[in-house]
Amino acid sequence: MTQRPAPGARRPAPSARRPAPPRRAAQRPSPSHGRRRAAAYPGRVPTVLTIAAVCFRDPAGHILTVRKRGTSKFMLVGGKLEPGESASAAAVREVREEVGLVLSVDDLELLDTFDSDAANETDTRIDSTVYLAPLPADALPLAAAEIAELAWLDPATAPGREDLAPLLRDHVVPRLR
Repeated sequence: MTQRPAPGARRPAPSARRPAPPRRAAQRPSPSHGRRRAAAYPGRVPTVLTIAAVCFRDPAGHILTVRKRGTSKFMLVGGKLEPGESASAAAVREVREEVGLVLSVDDLELLDTFDSDAANETDTRIDSTVYLAPLPADALPLAAAEIAELAWLDPATAPGREDLAPLLRDHVVPRLR
């Protein structure tokens, strides 16, 4: 049983207190990737970002990709969830902010959820919810916010491309086949 100090007694100086254990990032277990995650990050827990992304395809089956300013990897339109925000609401918001397209949650169709390495952050994984959505009629996606470049990806060229985010190259493109 721990003794409480007597009323009016002074607490030990902060340097005399036992140091707090290091904080670790919250992480949702992923049964399919647990071994790979442990092997990729020996002795430490990676940061995990929760994101939502949207996959737009043109009539030829090409996938709309974006490259953020200051980065080299192309990825799907999307980004991190705000506190308390659902994945579908985040997807709609990110599409509007990044490429100026207006969608509703009803336009989204769940493709799948994936666990992957982050494209631009070291020691970071992403827990992603990816949706399919039709391009709004007569709408043209335009680079906005932090987006430096848009490109349409032919899925047949994705394997082996080093300029694609791991989520897109290793999970989304194979799932669309």
